[in-house]
Amino acid sequence: MRLTHTGEDGFMLYIPSEYALCVYEQLMERGKDYGIINAGYFAQRTLRIE
Repeated sequence: MRLTHTGEDGFMLYIPSEYALCVYEQLMERGKDYGIINAGYFAQRTLRIE
């Protein structure tokens, strides 16, 4: 599902929990060239207010 909490493009992934780590690792590896980073809950809430 495509959505935004910070004003930037974002995605919400609904996957079975047994695949979560594998999907996360793949996203982080393949996203390196695009500057992918982790954003915590409080950071997202702060950016949402701005």
